Order: sequence, then structure tokens, then C-alpha cells
Amino acid sequence: MRVKDIMSKEVKTCKLDDKISDVSKEMAKYGISMLVVVEKDLPVGVITKSDVATRVVGDGKNPKDVNVRDIYTAPIRKIYAMSTIELFADKLHSRNLRNMVVFDENEKMVGVCGTTDILKLVAEGKYV
Repeated sequence: MRVKDIMSKEVKTCKLDDKISDVSKEMAKYGISMLVVVEKDLPVGVITKSDVATRVVGDGKNPKDVNVRDIYTAPIRKIYAMSTIELFADKLHSRNLRNMVVFDENEKMVGVCGTTDILKLVAEGKYV
């Protein structure tokens, strides 16, 4: 089984100048924990709930006063759509990540994938 078989093809994005308060609302609205940060339609990093919790809330900053560019994580940790689930799981584990951005062989962003996608496979009995 390949990453392309379990990834989410709908990628939610934000821009460097977006406010953290707006980004947090977007994550809550869609029930997701990561947005891909884009600049000129190209992915440049990610922002996660963990980034918000540690770099904004944990530091006592007002989310309305902080921009994505101030706390996002770069460079992107990527995985390729044709990578095996085993390689993907190993990368998540070894890098202590929950999600990765998925790219095709032409370096085009085609989705996102994370621990939830792997757990769903196991829960459905599709991967043991």
C-alpha cells in the first residue's frame, strides 16, 4: 500500500501574513491539525496546532497579534505519493511528526497524510 492510497487530497492552506487567530479558526472548522503555508501558490512550510499552542499560547502572545510567518515550521517535511506506508510511518516516528505534505514525482503538492490516516487503516482492518 502507498501513501497515495490513504492521503487526503484536499489540502487546506494559509498565507504567511494570515493571523494566528484566523488560522486556528480554520483548523477548528475543518477538524484538522495542520495547514500548509503557501507563498505565491507554492508550499513553503506548515503551521500546526502544536505550533500555535507552544509558540503563541505558551508564550502568552495574543493570537490576533501574531502572523503565520512568525511561528510556522519550515522547511516542509515531505513524503512522496508512491512511498510505502511503512516508509511513511518510519519517517513520522523517526522525526516525531504527526503529518507530512505529500508530493508527486514532479514535486507538485498532491495531498497531506498523517498518523490519523494510518490509524484509520488499522481500525478498519485494512492494514495489520
